[in-house]
Amino acid sequence: MAAKHASFLQYRSFRYLKMALLLSVVSIVAYVMYKPVGGRNGGTLMGYGLGILGTLIMLWLGWFGVRKRKHQRTWGSTQAWLSAHVYLGLALIVVVLLHTSFEFGLNVHTLAFALMMIVIISGMVGTIFYATIPGNLTREAAGDSLDTLVARIDAIDQEAYPMSLNLSDATIRAVVEARTLTQIGGSFRRMFSVQTSRRRSDVLAVVAGEGKGLVGEEAELNQALYALLVKRESIVQQARNVVRYKAILDVWLYVHVPVSVALIGAMAAHILSVFFYW
Repeated sequence: MAAKHASFLQYRSFRYLKMALLLSVVSIVAYVMYKPVGGRNGGTLMGYGLGILGTLIMLWLGWFGVRKRKHQRTWGSTQAWLSAHVYLGLALIVVVLLHTSFEFGLNVHTLAFALMMIVIISGMVGTIFYATIPGNLTREAAGDSLDTLVARIDAIDQEAYPMSLNLSDATIRAVVEARTLTQIGGSFRRMFSVQTSRRRSDVLAVVAGEGKGLVGEEAELNQALYALLVKRESIVQQARNVVRYKAILDVWLYVHVPVSVALIGAMAAHILSVFFYW
């Protein structure tokens, strides 16, 4: 996993880190050297310049993210997207802070800055998600899609039920319950509940308990059924983890995307208020 983190952080010999450092250094030097009459503020020539630069960076990052999600499918493109969002997002904080001259108040300008910080921070969280979750999904699914995992579970159910008919009534009920009570997905709370693990333990405990004292073919059949149910529950857990990881990404998008849209609106209000009321 560390290799994946290094790959996008070091993309093209730290292309976006160098770009971000250059932008930050140039912005800081220009800010320090420029000494306007009346003091520094967002309404000076330097303030406007930094504001325009920050707006362009913000729009580019947003466009790059949309382009990546809609059109790009290669890991190389994902590397560029992640690297740009990490480094240029950090540089954006420097540029916008200098643009404001560290002056804040209860107004739309501060609102735009606050929304920008939420977008950047949530973007960093998303970077971690996108760098780690795809690998987790691959390991959990072992190359299989969710539909394939569900099909494998169904195939085991088709095999397990006839086997249970030659054993005790409790074993039959356990096999039936394993099939009818298994749920993959559902509400966010259900996906992160420990109740499913308890249910798995109960089913396996019943089959194991019913196998005690059995001899001969019945004992062998019970052992075979138990092994089949263990395999089934392992696949069920894989499928649930796949759904859980995808849900995490969905929840992140439900936060990041609306706030990003709100940021665009606040930025538009900020720009309009500057040009029409100042």
